[in-house]
Amino acid sequence: MISFVWQVTNMSILPNVPNLPDYVVLVNGTVTGSNDANPPVTAFQFFNVQLVVDDDQEDYIPYEDLTEEQVIEWVQEVLTPTGVSNLEINITNQIDSIVNPPVVPIPQPLPWQG
Repeated sequence: MISFVWQVTNMSILPNVPNLPDYVVLVNGTVTGSNDANPPVTAFQFFNVQLVVDDDQEDYIPYEDLTEEQVIEWVQEVLTPTGVSNLEINITNQIDSIVNPPVVPIPQPLPWQG
């Protein structure tokens, strides 16, 4: 089984959206997956998500009151369940390739050109 950890590493804001100071418009981060091996095998993927400005937003949260959990929820909403699933599948495939490396063909000289 693979567990995933989402982490926000950077956020960019628009400082002057009317009535909504320091409005977050870009979120950067990573998703790290780890299997249950001992030691665990891990892989990660970056994400860069742009948020849409909604100046009629009634549930605006001031920048200084944001939590990482809230911002990750926004990111996952923008990505949609399909996007989140695809990202986690990519990480799972990376881990599978580390645990079971694919067989790579090895070029050989032609025997008659020896």
